[in-house]
Amino acid sequence: MSNLCQNQKTNPGFALIAIILILGVLLLAGMAFFTLTSLERQISLSQESAFETYYLAEAGINEVIYKLRNDSDWREEFEQGTVDRSLSRESVLASDSSYEANIVATEPGKADIVATGKLSRQNTIAQRVVKTKAVRAVNPSPLAGVATYSDVDTNVDLSFVNVIGGNMFANDDLDLFAWSRADIDGAAQAATQIHLYAWSDLNPTEGCRANNCPVSGCSPCNSAPDHIGLPMLDFDSSDPNSYKSRAGAIYTEAQFKTLLNNNNPLVLNSDVTYVTGDVRIKRGHSLILNGILAADGSIIYGDTGGSLLRPIHLEINHIAGKGSGLIAKGSVEILARPFSGDINLKAVLYAVDRVRIQNLSFNGDFNLEGAMIGREIDFLNFWGNSNITYNDEILNKTLFGPPTDSPVVTIEHWEEEY
Repeated sequence: MSNLCQNQKTNPGFALIAIILILGVLLLAGMAFFTLTSLERQISLSQESAFETYYLAEAGINEVIYKLRNDSDWREEFEQGTVDRSLSRESVLASDSSYEANIVATEPGKADIVATGKLSRQNTIAQRVVKTKAVRAVNPSPLAGVATYSDVDTNVDLSFVNVIGGNMFANDDLDLFAWSRADIDGAAQAATQIHLYAWSDLNPTEGCRANNCPVSGCSPCNSAPDHIGLPMLDFDSSDPNSYKSRAGAIYTEAQFKTLLNNNNPLVLNSDVTYVTGDVRIKRGHSLILNGILAADGSIIYGDTGGSLLRPIHLEINHIAGKGSGLIAKGSVEILARPFSGDINLKAVLYAVDRVRIQNLSFNGDFNLEGAMIGREIDFLNFWGNSNITYNDEILNKTLFGPPTDSPVVTIEHWEEEY
């Protein structure tokens, strides 16, 4: 009986302890819940800030790239390897957001871009740094540095050819025949072989590249270059960038012949003049071209016809920012007849078929500044001089620049920091 009474007296104490323990557990649970909730909110705010600062930094990167593509000063410095510029923006997404970005060149056509996005919120500053490398092929053309290009053979026969500032390239053979000579301020390149016949002479300042080189004239002889496909141009599609679509004037073969007959000289100032058919420039004709003459046939200067006593003249001038040249689906042939004098062209000679230089003037040289491109290239000058000076600007402007699917600026690397 006394034990029962004693247990009854002590139970209220145990109940109090139990209540305190339960309240403590509930308090701890509540504090844990509050802490977790607060932590989740902080994580959520941190993620939100991370996204916002990332997009702010990305906006800085994109503005720099926009400048490289559309601001001539930025683009020129980028290409020259001298760019060192910064920009910044305040209140971008909201009044508390901003970004700053800078670009520093590492070499011509390459630069590092660093952008920082910032948020000033609740007495704290969140930021994110994005780094990337901008790259542009300063000379994206596969024919960069190539003064004469043939998709199969280049043949030099009874001729003296001087190449200045560029290479001679043949996807098959480079052949010199019959006491010919080629002096090249660059390399002699043939994806197959280089041949010298009948006391011919080859003098490339940068040696030769071929599977088989002649014993003399090709030191050093390096491995053959990779095959380069003939660049196929858009002559007459409906695309606004085709030569026909960009032509300031379009003539039939007969209409252009009439123009040549009735105008002495005939001066063409359009960026592109397009002829549907052949162009034949004969004795009695004089053509001054200040742009591109394109034909879906062949373009032949010195074609037979007309009295030998009548003069014939062809002049192609290059105007800064414009293309200049003779572009043909067929062949391009410069056939200098007796006593026609020097031929001076600042142009690209491009033919899907053959480019042929035949100098029978006996009193003049063939001088080309630009480039020569064809399925086959033939020189036959009877020991006259053909002087080819490579000009990168003329080449790129005449072929309408790099392909449209080659971006002006590419992003090589992307790195993020907090």
